[in-house]
Amino acid sequence: MRQRTGTIFIVIAAALTMIGTLIHVFPPHLTVVTVFLGLAGVLCYTVGVALFVGWPRQVLVRPVASMVIVVLACGMWGAFMGVAPVTGGTVALAVLGDRQACAVTEVDTETTRARGGRMRTTYVHTVRCSDARIHEIRTGWEERHGEGSPAEVVADSNGLLTARFVAGAYQWTGVGVFAMLVLCVFVLPLFARRVAPPPPPSAPGGFFPQPSPWAAQPRRY
Repeated sequence: MRQRTGTIFIVIAAALTMIGTLIHVFPPHLTVVTVFLGLAGVLCYTVGVALFVGWPRQVLVRPVASMVIVVLACGMWGAFMGVAPVTGGTVALAVLGDRQACAVTEVDTETTRARGGRMRTTYVHTVRCSDARIHEIRTGWEERHGEGSPAEVVADSNGLLTARFVAGAYQWTGVGVFAMLVLCVFVLPLFARRVAPPPPPSAPGGFFPQPSPWAAQPRRY
């Protein structure tokens, strides 16, 4: 019964992460909502794996192994949540995007405070393409382009995807990491099921059997 419930939690985690990825890749591009859905997915997946392990009823039998699996599940799905939007954007651009020859007409900078108090500069490029469409592309220091320079841009004709410079659009390394994480998050519940101690044969589900109502009762004097 607990394994069936754990499977339901894992399916919910996958659905939340998929919805968050779609919201990030396609309009309205709400990154904050993606983060919250991803965190909810981390919680659901961790609970699902914990149920496969037998948490908390039978965790006292193998506490170290059970704790390691639960912590590993939390970290693994957290990494899965972080890589999924990158993979979704790469695949969407590869399938729906078109390469266009463009020119950078304007470059602005935005400075924000990152973690640790350090300042981070974002380069905001305004580019005009051969089909007269204008895109705004935000990049870091590595992908910055000078004002008036030519640039190759990948974007979709319907304007659903965020336009990117071709040099940094296809992050196939993230796709490879995503594929490995998919395999890991699929195998971990199966491994947790093998690690979980089986319930006693006379107590299905780990509960002690209730005495029969006709069982002999001790005499009271």
